[in-house]
Amino acid sequence: LPPPPDAASGSDTSSIKRGPRFQMLSRATWVRGAAAGALAGTMLESLLYPVETIKTRLQTRGASRLAAAPLSLRTALRGVAPNTLIMGSGSFLFFLAYEPVRHLLNQVPSMLQHQSLVHFVSCAFGMLAGSTIQVPNDVIKTRMQSGRSAGLLASAKHVLSSEGVKGFYVGGPAWLMVNLPKTQIAFMLYHSMMAEYQRRVAGERGLNPYEHSMLGLLQGLVTGLVLNPVDVARARLMVQGLGKGHEQYGGVFDALCSVCRSEGVSGLFAGAVPRMVWMGLRGAVFFSVLEAARKAIVR
Repeated sequence: LPPPPDAASGSDTSSIKRGPRFQMLSRATWVRGAAAGALAGTMLESLLYPVETIKTRLQTRGASRLAAAPLSLRTALRGVAPNTLIMGSGSFLFFLAYEPVRHLLNQVPSMLQHQSLVHFVSCAFGMLAGSTIQVPNDVIKTRMQSGRSAGLLASAKHVLSSEGVKGFYVGGPAWLMVNLPKTQIAFMLYHSMMAEYQRRVAGERGLNPYEHSMLGLLQGLVTGLVLNPVDVARARLMVQGLGKGHEQYGGVFDALCSVCRSEGVSGLFAGAVPRMVWMGLRGAVFFSVLEAARKAIVR
């Protein structure tokens, strides 16, 4: 069987013309893939922001002595508009790097039968590009969602005045430890399931939006559970600069050990259920919207 069509750009790797030189991705295809990714990321963030707020509250409980504001509809949606715009920009940067790397790798004959590796490497480049915007945004968002910071501008000013520019990238390694493998696993697992489903069930007709969303849901549930401990460490690191008498962590490993000592193994899986729901819904929404957006833009 030929490799499955790529979910981000809709191109089939078997249709790439090969010669003695690499062919660069056309500007139209490049921008189209990035635009589809930005649209999917924007819709994803706007729909699932409240679920992520609940997850963050559970993960950061006990991380600071500064009391969290009571959870309500207003606090659950605090910062959703600017965060959605920023995450859409981050998704645009992700696909802006992901698309050309994927395109170049698919022109290497030995990579055609190793599509999981193609997505693995391409996602690494995409996440590094997107992290330049998404890590600072995640620092501010985590503090707002934990209920220990008032708003977007107040959070940004507090970080800048108390921790400097580097404060916007605190927890950045933990962010990459969570989001890089999460994205790599998501794309690899999704495309593997899609290829198998197409071979066994769909055949030549292709997948409809419902089938794309179900495959995205399954991969999200798996990755959400497996990577929850590192996500707890990421959340703790990002709120540790708030309030007096807060606990300080030396890094990701120290945060994991500290949580395990003080709260037990169960502490590493704090917020696991809403995280699995969040990740499952993210996968369902993202891949179905991505496919729909790609088809609409192509038309």
